[in-house]
Amino acid sequence: MINKMNEEKMLERTNYINKIFDDIAIVQRIQSKLPRLFQMANIESSRAGKVGMEVGVLREKIIVALFLYVFGEECYE
Repeated sequence: MINKMNEEKMLERTNYINKIFDDIAIVQRIQSKLPRLFQMANIESSRAGKVGMEVGVLREKIIVALFLYVFGEECYE
Protein backbone atom coordinates (compact mmCIF):
# COMPACT_ATOMS: atom_id res chain seq x y z
CA MET A 1 0.00 0.00 0.00
CA ILE A 2 2.84 2.37 0.82
CA ASN A 3 4.54 1.60 -2.50
CA LYS A 4 1.29 2.32 -4.35
CA MET A 5 1.07 5.73 -2.65
CA ASN A 6 4.69 6.48 -3.49
CA GLU A 7 4.11 5.51 -7.13
CA GLU A 8 1.09 7.82 -7.34
CA LYS A 9 3.07 10.67 -5.79
CA MET A 10 5.95 10.13 -8.23
CA LEU A 11 3.53 10.09 -11.18
CA GLU A 12 1.98 13.34 -9.97
CA ARG A 13 5.42 14.97 -9.72
CA THR A 14 6.32 13.72 -13.19
CA ASN A 15 3.16 15.36 -14.53
CA TYR A 16 4.16 18.63 -12.86
CA ILE A 17 7.61 18.49 -14.47
CA ASN A 18 6.12 17.71 -17.88
CA LYS A 19 4.00 20.84 -17.47
CA ILE A 20 7.14 22.95 -17.83
CA PHE A 21 7.96 21.58 -21.26
CA ASP A 22 4.39 21.79 -22.57
CA ASP A 23 4.12 25.55 -22.06
CA ILE A 24 6.00 27.33 -24.85
CA ALA A 25 6.13 30.63 -22.97
CA ILE A 26 7.80 29.01 -19.98
CA VAL A 27 10.29 27.16 -22.22
CA GLN A 28 11.25 30.40 -23.99
CA ARG A 29 11.67 32.17 -20.67
CA ILE A 30 13.88 29.37 -19.34
CA GLN A 31 15.98 29.40 -22.52
CA SER A 32 16.56 33.12 -22.24
CA LYS A 33 17.22 33.40 -18.52
CA LEU A 34 18.86 30.14 -17.41
CA PRO A 35 22.18 30.61 -19.26
CA ARG A 36 22.55 34.12 -17.86
CA LEU A 37 21.75 32.97 -14.33
CA PHE A 38 24.24 30.10 -14.62
CA GLN A 39 26.87 32.54 -15.90
CA MET A 40 26.22 34.76 -12.89
CA ALA A 41 26.65 31.72 -10.63
CA ASN A 42 29.99 30.97 -12.32
CA ILE A 43 31.18 34.53 -11.80
CA GLU A 44 30.05 34.59 -8.18
CA SER A 45 31.82 31.32 -7.33
CA SER A 46 35.06 31.98 -9.20
CA ARG A 47 38.33 32.57 -7.40
CA ALA A 48 41.49 33.58 -9.24
CA GLY A 49 39.83 32.85 -12.57
CA LYS A 50 38.74 29.32 -11.64
CA VAL A 51 35.20 28.23 -10.85
CA GLY A 52 34.86 26.72 -7.39
CA MET A 53 32.86 23.69 -6.36
CA GLU A 54 30.15 25.83 -4.77
CA VAL A 55 28.89 26.68 -8.25
CA GLY A 56 26.86 23.46 -8.09
CA VAL A 57 25.02 24.67 -5.01
CA LEU A 58 24.25 27.99 -6.66
CA ARG A 59 22.95 26.24 -9.79
CA GLU A 60 20.74 24.01 -7.64
CA LYS A 61 19.29 27.11 -5.97
CA ILE A 62 18.54 28.59 -9.39
CA ILE A 63 16.72 25.44 -10.50
CA VAL A 64 14.74 25.21 -7.25
CA ALA A 65 13.75 28.86 -7.64
CA LEU A 66 12.60 28.06 -11.18
CA PHE A 67 10.41 25.21 -9.92
CA LEU A 68 8.95 27.41 -7.19
CA TYR A 69 8.17 30.07 -9.79
CA VAL A 70 6.53 27.65 -12.21
CA PHE A 71 4.59 25.48 -9.76
CA GLY A 72 4.12 27.79 -6.80
CA GLU A 73 5.08 27.20 -3.21
CA GLU A 74 2.05 24.98 -2.52
CA CYS A 75 3.67 22.16 -4.55
CA TYR A 76 6.93 22.39 -2.63
CA GLU A 77 7.66 19.87 0.12
